[in-house]
Amino acid sequence: SEFVILGSERRLASLRYGYAGTCDAFGLWRGFAIADWCTGDLWESAKDLQTSGYGGALREHPPAEWTNFTPASPIQRIGVHLNKYGRLPHTEPYADPMDFSKFLAAVTIVHEQIRRGKKGKVAA
Repeated sequence: SEFVILGSERRLASLRYGYAGTCDAFGLWRGFAIADWCTGDLWESAKDLQTSGYGGALREHPPAEWTNFTPASPIQRIGVHLNKYGRLPHTEPYADPMDFSKFLAAVTIVHEQIRRGKKGKVAA
């Protein structure tokens, strides 16, 4: 795939929006890139939205490995479906410019549920 991994399993957080997660891999692929692995369905697991959240956090705190990165730099996002049969993984690039807005909508709902005192599992 020509994806060059510069870091993996990196904990990320957005102080601005109040969320955190662990990025499977970031590196270089047609510029700066994020990849997230999945054994299930890439769309069902919302990897498109998840990687957009990682991108938002990386814009706030870019990794030192991304030399020449600026908050305006594009970040390529890729979902990688791993299968149990040993076939080559399927990759899915994500490019919808609305993904980060959708991700933030889910974050907002979770924060509201917490504010209202909902215990246990929340919507996102």
